[in-house]
Amino acid sequence: MQSIYELIQPLGVATGVSLLLTASFALFRRKNPRVLMKLHKTMAVVTILIALTHATLVFLSSWGE
Repeated sequence: MQSIYELIQPLGVATGVSLLLTASFALFRRKNPRVLMKLHKTMAVVTILIALTHATLVFLSSWGE
Protein backbone atom coordinates (compact mmCIF):
# COMPACT_ATOMS: atom_id res chain seq x y z
CA MET A 1 0.00 0.00 0.00
CA GLN A 2 1.23 3.47 -0.87
CA SER A 3 2.02 5.90 1.93
CA ILE A 4 0.16 9.19 1.87
CA TYR A 5 3.49 10.98 2.31
CA GLU A 6 4.60 9.78 -1.12
CA LEU A 7 2.15 12.34 -2.52
CA ILE A 8 4.18 15.31 -1.24
CA GLN A 9 6.45 15.64 -4.26
CA PRO A 10 3.74 15.10 -6.93
CA LEU A 11 1.48 17.61 -5.16
CA GLY A 12 4.32 20.13 -5.14
CA VAL A 13 4.79 19.68 -8.88
CA ALA A 14 1.02 19.90 -9.44
CA THR A 15 0.94 23.15 -7.45
CA GLY A 16 3.67 24.66 -9.61
CA VAL A 17 1.99 23.61 -12.86
CA SER A 18 -1.36 24.86 -11.64
CA LEU A 19 0.18 28.19 -10.67
CA LEU A 20 1.71 28.58 -14.14
CA LEU A 21 -1.61 27.74 -15.79
CA THR A 22 -3.41 30.26 -13.59
CA ALA A 23 -0.92 32.97 -14.52
CA SER A 24 -1.17 32.11 -18.23
CA PHE A 25 -4.96 32.47 -18.16
CA ALA A 26 -4.51 35.96 -16.71
CA LEU A 27 -1.87 36.91 -19.29
CA PHE A 28 -3.83 35.75 -22.33
CA ARG A 29 -7.23 37.08 -21.32
CA ARG A 30 -7.24 39.62 -24.17
CA LYS A 31 -8.63 37.10 -26.65
CA ASN A 32 -11.75 36.23 -24.68
CA PRO A 33 -11.76 38.17 -21.40
CA ARG A 34 -14.87 36.72 -19.76
CA VAL A 35 -14.10 33.06 -20.35
CA LEU A 36 -10.42 33.30 -19.50
CA MET A 37 -11.07 35.38 -16.38
CA LYS A 38 -13.59 32.78 -15.19
CA LEU A 39 -11.00 30.05 -15.83
CA HIS A 40 -8.38 32.15 -14.06
CA LYS A 41 -10.51 32.45 -10.93
CA THR A 42 -11.40 28.75 -10.98
CA MET A 43 -7.76 27.76 -11.40
CA ALA A 44 -6.80 30.10 -8.56
CA VAL A 45 -9.11 28.23 -6.20
CA VAL A 46 -7.80 24.87 -7.44
CA THR A 47 -4.20 26.04 -6.99
CA ILE A 48 -4.90 27.17 -3.43
CA LEU A 49 -6.53 23.83 -2.57
CA ILE A 50 -3.64 21.81 -4.00
CA ALA A 51 -1.11 24.04 -2.22
CA LEU A 52 -2.92 23.71 1.12
CA THR A 53 -3.05 19.94 0.75
CA HIS A 54 0.66 19.87 -0.10
CA ALA A 55 1.54 22.14 2.84
CA THR A 56 -0.55 20.06 5.24
CA LEU A 57 1.22 16.85 4.21
CA VAL A 58 4.64 18.52 4.54
CA PHE A 59 3.70 19.83 7.98
CA LEU A 60 2.39 16.45 9.12
CA SER A 61 5.44 14.60 7.83
CA SER A 62 7.87 16.94 9.62
CA TRP A 63 5.74 17.05 12.77
CA GLY A 64 5.75 13.25 13.08
CA GLU A 65 9.55 13.05 13.25
